[in-house]
Amino acid sequence: MTLGTDENFRPSWVPTPEPSIDSVATATLRRINSGYQAEMNQILNDYPHAETLTFDKQEREARQWQADNSVATPYIDAMLVERPLDKAELVGRILAKADAFTQASGMATGKRQRLEEEVKAALEAEDRDALEAIDW
Repeated sequence: MTLGTDENFRPSWVPTPEPSIDSVATATLRRINSGYQAEMNQILNDYPHAETLTFDKQEREARQWQADNSVATPYIDAMLVERPLDKAELVGRILAKADAFTQASGMATGKRQRLEEEVKAALEAEDRDALEAIDW
């Protein structure tokens, strides 16, 4: 049998090179971002994407109306055409959900940013073990 020059052939006794520390950092950041996205998806899973695009408008109108119930709220008014609720009730629900989303989103974003800083510090210290230990 003759050993060829096939680039895919690697005898079992030849060690596989360790990935570079930059590659490990990149993989760690992917794990972090994946964990962040999964957590945010759990929060947003009950809403169609198109509706999530209206969250800021709903909240803005609700907060403005709560402060002064004479302000125009065209989006909330349109919602009320299809919802048999009192406007104050709908505004209360919107604000409760907005506050809960802000808290959950803020915590997840803060965690992601903290972990990203840990990656940068471990990379600067060239601490491969620390990089590999960081996970969502």
